[in-house]
Amino acid sequence: MHSHRLAALCMAAILLASALMPSLVWAAPASLASSIAEKQAQAADAQVQLEAMRVDLGNQLAELAKINAQVDAARQDIVASNNKLAELDASAQMRLEQLGSRAVQMYKSGGLSTLEVVLGSKSISDLVSRISFLVDMQERDTLVLADVRKTRAEIAYLKGQQEAQAQTLSDLQRQADAGRVQIETSMAKQQAYMKSLNSEIATLVRQQEAAKAAAAAASAAAASAAAAANGGANGPFIPATVISDS
Repeated sequence: MHSHRLAALCMAAILLASALMPSLVWAAPASLASSIAEKQAQAADAQVQLEAMRVDLGNQLAELAKINAQVDAARQDIVASNNKLAELDASAQMRLEQLGSRAVQMYKSGGLSTLEVVLGSKSISDLVSRISFLVDMQERDTLVLADVRKTRAEIAYLKGQQEAQAQTLSDLQRQADAGRVQIETSMAKQQAYMKSLNSEIATLVRQQEAAKAAAAAASAAAASAAAAANGGANGPFIPATVISDS
């Protein structure tokens, strides 16, 4: 009588444990599944951001290539322009030297004063011719000097423009390259973040698989225990084991 009662109590305990075990064991996998889904969503969002960064990097590299081409073209233009400016400057210098040589020759020969022109004239027409020659020579010299000054002022202006253009392109080049470095740095950080997320996801998946295996083992153990208890309760009746009142 007591053995049957004990067997019944054991059976009830095993059935209760069997009923509670699945909910307890599967609670961990459910929580892990939620964490995995959350991390996977974060990884997907990070991937979208990384792809956008790749597009930005491509655009930045295209802009940098465009600016580099402009810089190369500008340098070639500057070289060609400098050659022309050097020719203009050499021409202006030669004209100045010619003026200087004529002035030296006139100084050595004593030159021609206005009085000498007047006194040395043989006639009125000769006087007018001499004076006209002197005036024309002075006007030519004045025009040459003015033209040289103008040419050299233009050379200085063009060189200033070239330097300003080169500086502008150089600044744009540095800015574009700095933008490239910034995007590449952001991409490296994003890739490291994605690597961390993937590592966390892999760890959670392993934990989930381990929890599932533990749940299956627990369910099998509970089923085995229930079968054993059920077999003991329904075993053969042995009269010698029953305690009678006699």
